[in-house]
Amino acid sequence: MTQPPSALTLEGHFSTPSQGVDSMSIKNSNRFYVYEHIRADTGAVFYVGKGTGKRARLVYGRSEYWHRIVTKSNGFTVRMIAKDIDEQQAHSIEIKRIAELRALGVVLCNLTDGGEGCAGLIKSKETIMKIAASNTGKTHSTETRAKISAARKMAKCKPLTDEHKAKISASLTGRTTISLEGRARLSEAQKKRKRKPLSEATRAKISASKLANAHKGIDLTSD
Repeated sequence: MTQPPSALTLEGHFSTPSQGVDSMSIKNSNRFYVYEHIRADTGAVFYVGKGTGKRARLVYGRSEYWHRIVTKSNGFTVRMIAKDIDEQQAHSIEIKRIAELRALGVVLCNLTDGGEGCAGLIKSKETIMKIAASNTGKTHSTETRAKISAARKMAKCKPLTDEHKAKISASLTGRTTISLEGRARLSEAQKKRKRKPLSEATRAKISASKLANAHKGIDLTSD
């Protein structure tokens, strides 16, 4: 498999403050970056993402597929592809990088082609309803379904080790689910419960059912 390039050619993706533009506003908007996660065992890229702050190094909010790869590879490292860019530029570079790696045959745990999300956006109920309505009846492509299936297969729980089983057993040892006094109370309560008498209709149904069962397998037409 062809080795992926270490970084994209990013000419044109970076902007500089122009005359009359608030430099603080530029600084706040150009807070995004695009990053890759690299397997610790093979050095292969397995994920491409965009974010701000410490997102690139955080492990929460990741898919089960991502966690399986990290566990199997005994960790990961982060490689920055682009930084100090705005969100739109980050989306564009993320999409381009994912497409580039997949074209080279690199298997990524990204379940989409990138470009999703909007940092800090809180959708109104009306917007959520519109999105739900627009998605009604839509189906995933065969490729997308295959990716989702692969991710779910990776998320299957591993069987418990003997050590784990021993720890669970030790934690449960000595526990009494119900005390003798509690059992006595339950027994007394059950004795005091009065069952409602069966109605004539219910008795008739039970009787008919018993008769039907009794005659099963008997040929009533023979002499």
